[in-house]
Amino acid sequence: MIRPYLTPAYRTLICGIMLLPGLLIVTGCRAVLPMDLTAAGAWRPAVAIPVAVIAGWITARLTAGASFRQLLTALLTALLPLPFVLTPSVTIWSTAAAVAGLSWTAYRVLLLAPALPGIGAWCRRRITPRAGMWIVTAASLTAALAAFAVYREAVLRQYLFWEDWGIFNETAWNTLHGRFMACDIHYGENFFGDHFMPGFYLVFLPLLALIRSPLLLPGMASLALYGSAILVYRLARVLHLKPATALIAAAAYLLYPVTANLNLSGLYGSHVITFLIPVMLAFAIAFCSGRRKTAFALFLFSLTIKESVAVLWVGWALIEMIAGRRKFALSVLLTAAVWFALVTGWIIPAIAGEYRYTEHYQELGGSTLAVILSPLLRPAAFWGTLATRHNLLLIVLLIVPLFPVLLRVPRFVPAALVAVVINMLRGNPAVVNLAMHHNTECLALLSVLTAIGLAHHGRLPGDRLLAWGLPDRAGRRLMARSAALLLTALLGHWFYAQSFGNCVSVTRLLGLFPRKPELVDAVLTEIPPGATVAADRRSATMVMFRNRIVPLDRAETADYVYYNRRAGDAGGALHRRLLNDPAYGPVFRRNDGGGAYWLFRRGAPRPAMPTGEILDDAAWQQQPGEPLDCGDPAFSIKVLPVEMNGRRYLRFAARKNAPAGDDGEFQVTLRSGGSTRYFSIFYGNGWRAAGDAQIGEVFVFGAEIPDAWASLDGPPEIIYRKI
Repeated sequence: MIRPYLTPAYRTLICGIMLLPGLLIVTGCRAVLPMDLTAAGAWRPAVAIPVAVIAGWITARLTAGASFRQLLTALLTALLPLPFVLTPSVTIWSTAAAVAGLSWTAYRVLLLAPALPGIGAWCRRRITPRAGMWIVTAASLTAALAAFAVYREAVLRQYLFWEDWGIFNETAWNTLHGRFMACDIHYGENFFGDHFMPGFYLVFLPLLALIRSPLLLPGMASLALYGSAILVYRLARVLHLKPATALIAAAAYLLYPVTANLNLSGLYGSHVITFLIPVMLAFAIAFCSGRRKTAFALFLFSLTIKESVAVLWVGWALIEMIAGRRKFALSVLLTAAVWFALVTGWIIPAIAGEYRYTEHYQELGGSTLAVILSPLLRPAAFWGTLATRHNLLLIVLLIVPLFPVLLRVPRFVPAALVAVVINMLRGNPAVVNLAMHHNTECLALLSVLTAIGLAHHGRLPGDRLLAWGLPDRAGRRLMARSAALLLTALLGHWFYAQSFGNCVSVTRLLGLFPRKPELVDAVLTEIPPGATVAADRRSATMVMFRNRIVPLDRAETADYVYYNRRAGDAGGALHRRLLNDPAYGPVFRRNDGGGAYWLFRRGAPRPAMPTGEILDDAAWQQQPGEPLDCGDPAFSIKVLPVEMNGRRYLRFAARKNAPAGDDGEFQVTLRSGGSTRYFSIFYGNGWRAAGDAQIGEVFVFGAEIPDAWASLDGPPEIIYRKI
């Protein structure tokens, strides 16, 4: 008699049930936002259950030769996400548990699987070393071109801030025109007093002299970021991995969330630190090939990319010395430490007076030495800043997408996290995320560790942990960890690579930030080349290499002042000052794509201000109805339906109640049935600042009711949003 738990159907059922928790999370999580590390989603069992049945059938087939006890033991790790499934909704912690649990289980299942000689023979025959290089080159260049296309769209849609990519472009451009490292957006200071990165400019300046385009830098950065997959492949081949396995290492790099999100670095564009990645990989190739002089030369060059790179090398050298490779590591340690001390303690202070980034660490002592000793001298401040849930989550998300191979080389992981930890010690959670450039040093070393961890021979402690409770099959280890790495990379990309910078979610960028070609052309027609322009952080990008840019708080030094009133750094105080400054006159104004753009020119005539209908208090008192609350006690608003020329409107009368009242706009929401309409209008149509209005003054504006609406669902919602 056949025992029921030995039948294929029963084994398929058991496998599907045990895989279901992780698959519920995979199918239920719809959006993980790398900028703030939050997740959203809902359980979708109707999708997860059929997927679990298919996955269970495949697992049962692969483990048909294993005992039922071995199968259950192998599948125990699939229950890692089970506690999170019992919660009401998907969380980002549950995604990490699903990635780890499913990929760990894949490793264990493949240890029990029989040899697959057909697949191995096909790979050896089809994926030759030359074919592998062609495949990785094509994939890398395609990704780089796609990333550059996304970047170009982001520039055209004014999504990016001027910092940081504008600063690197501006300082190089000024240097080519005789103003060495002058950074106008930083009040004309020498940029080497902010960051000392001569190696980057040594390469960038000659190229910029030939290709005079602001898009040269993002083009180079996209190539460095995604083209580094070729170097990952080359490193894996140097470590004697087969071409097919080396391609998996390269794919894991391309799919890694930091790689996918780094193209736009959040809102800050291409960062110089990106160029560390290919240099670090070239160093690893030379080091693993026994060419120590070449490796040391690459190490020296990497120090000149950015002064903080030295911290990464100090961490790497300490780990190497602990591992017993002391001679080369000691030379790296001493050189990196001396260089960092020299640059931050003498060169930068000689230019700028101080190394300003130490001010981010005032709670830890405010100096480099104090920060180093803070775990001993200020343990409460050190651990209180570092040991937070948000920081721990980022570390988990950095490690989990590569954990099957990082578990084999765990001693190097702390070195990769050194720069991440230093960023965390600033105590600013807004810069602790998966989307910005602060993880680049970590990515550079983890890309090396991916190839090393995949290729390392022998049974390591990490292998014993991955395979606990199962028989050791040396011939299956490489196949198992290669497949587990690929699955982990795919799941990590699925969950965590959804920022605007990633090509996968470019439609979100295109939808939220429309192109403004007519706006840009109109503004550039007004501003002559060479004029000095004060502009907000996004609008400044349209005149890069064409005009000299100064910050908005130095607007009085500019010939033109251009800004979007809805931009975060173009506040109401500036607009109010310009409206009342006889030295400047408005020459351009347009509402376009959700923005309210204004251009003032020094010496322009000041036209009559079309402020719209302004009433006195007596007229407001005669308006029928009770005032509505707009969320700001400085205003009271009455609403009256009116009809003009056959069109229906709502007439709003906003009375100024108090002398206070920051500049801002009224935001109106109308609802009818399942439809919603939004309207926004600045006080005085933007031509009169709310702060200049007298008590009792009444600003009147209207909102049209769509013809298809029979009636409104209740009174309109009105909010006064301060700027």
